[in-house]
Amino acid sequence: MRTLDGRTASVSHVVSVRTHDVAVVKLNVPSTARVGQTIGVAVQVRNTRYDENVRVDLERSTPIGYVPVGSSTRPVPATDSGKTTSSVIDYTVTAEDLAVGKVSFRAVAELLDARGALPYDNELRSVPVKVA
Repeated sequence: MRTLDGRTASVSHVVSVRTHDVAVVKLNVPSTARVGQTIGVAVQVRNTRYDENVRVDLERSTPIGYVPVGSSTRPVPATDSGKTTSSVIDYTVTAEDLAVGKVSFRAVAELLDARGALPYDNELRSVPVKVA
């Protein structure tokens, strides 16, 4: 800012900006499974900003990449305590998984009513499940 007689001044303010963001923080899978067995893959999502509606897509590994196997949509409340919201998505182990000897999963969380500010933490991969 400059006055007519040449004096200048400036002002600064700290502005706090809160953005929408959720994170997939854990995938619970069994260590082993057998063909035909239905296992529940538990996906835990943490949210510290705003109450959100979140869709979690679950994909399984194949020799050529990941393919979709199911999804779950639910509200995920914001919490400061580090609590998570869990979704369980069922998967039935296949003969293709047996041929590979294992199967792993990838969970991807998507905000339905907003754009996530930090999308890199919206995805998590599981440890492999040994298929016998």
